[in-house]
Amino acid sequence: QRVASLHLGPLLSDDDRRYLLCDATCEVWFERHGQPIGAGRTTRTISRRLRRALEHRDSCCVVPGCGATRGLHAHHIIHWEDGGP
Repeated sequence: QRVASLHLGPLLSDDDRRYLLCDATCEVWFERHGQPIGAGRTTRTISRRLRRALEHRDSCCVVPGCGATRGLHAHHIIHWEDGGP
């Protein structure tokens, strides 16, 4: 069981947590030289700052065997629900 709560609110049941995470607005963090890079997310599109961080980190498509360098889409490698960033 994973623990979740709303800001200053009660703990949520697993069912409520899964329901809310389906279309969640969340804060995404990457570590870079020990410093967090925050990227608040209020839409389904990523910010320019996060896009640049992903391009710098990956430089090409991370799907095994692809290697494309243009026309890429940012997506979770590990879904957020399963512990991804």
